[in-house]
Amino acid sequence: MKSTGQDKLISDRYGAYLSDEMSIKITNKDKAWAWIQRHPQVLKKDILKSAEVNKLIKEGEVPDPITDGVDCNDTYQKISFRRR
Repeated sequence: MKSTGQDKLISDRYGAYLSDEMSIKITNKDKAWAWIQRHPQVLKKDILKSAEVNKLIKEGEVPDPITDGVDCNDTYQKISFRRR
């Protein structure tokens, strides 16, 4: 998929979809906990919800890796398969 530049392949029974996902990393545990307490909607059990972090970024609240301890600057490509 990467070499052809396509973001989806569909056959009779299955589909493969390529998407870009945001990678969330905690660089400083104490600073990240303070940032999470200011924005409790991002916490789901023991992980940070990427959808909620995306909402905060769209609203202009971008976490800084140095001051907030949360790094959202990396992305990765994810391939998901679905049955049709």
